[in-house]
Amino acid sequence: MREIVKPSCELLRSIDPKVLIWANITGNNTEDTVAELEGVIDIWCPSSKKLGWDFWKGKRVWIYDSASNKTQSPTGHYRYKLWTAFHHGCEGEGFWVYTDNLDSWNDYARVPTWGVIYEDPDDVLSSKRWDAYRAGIEDYEVCKMLNDAVVAAKAAGKGEDPNIVAAAKALEEWVQRVLDNKGDTMVAERAHQALLQHLVKLK
Repeated sequence: MREIVKPSCELLRSIDPKVLIWANITGNNTEDTVAELEGVIDIWCPSSKKLGWDFWKGKRVWIYDSASNKTQSPTGHYRYKLWTAFHHGCEGEGFWVYTDNLDSWNDYARVPTWGVIYEDPDDVLSSKRWDAYRAGIEDYEVCKMLNDAVVAAKAAGKGEDPNIVAAAKALEEWVQRVLDNKGDTMVAERAHQALLQHLVKLK
């Protein structure tokens, strides 16, 4: 961080002051070590274990969590990531990895691929993992749109409107329900539909 990241970022900033610098914060980084990059990084992407730090307050934060894994539930491992991101107020989410140089078709070839797509010379095919991640992005969008609508209504003095009260309560309860039921593949789907209905009412 001191020897490579900070001087590289400062050089980049001197070349283009408008550039946005994104940093993945994992491993043995601490609040003290990342504090040395204050003012250098624009978008922080810590692992979920580091999300509780006071350092992130008032900053643009993403979340980075665990590698791809074919052995786990696509919903529990991929879709769930976006609910965690929304719960912590993160603007984005990243994981290892969309694709790699391993054999996506043969899990017995060296190490199973970490990728979430299947490649051949002529095409790219999706997977249950990538489809679950896409669904998680749509979940995040619904949650954010509903939250934005509630915030806007309260700012306009309509916070006591029964539809606004119900929407705010539903959002809080469904997010927690999804987080508490990571292994249930249907909870996120029911949450998405329920929150979408509230959003339609508010629109």
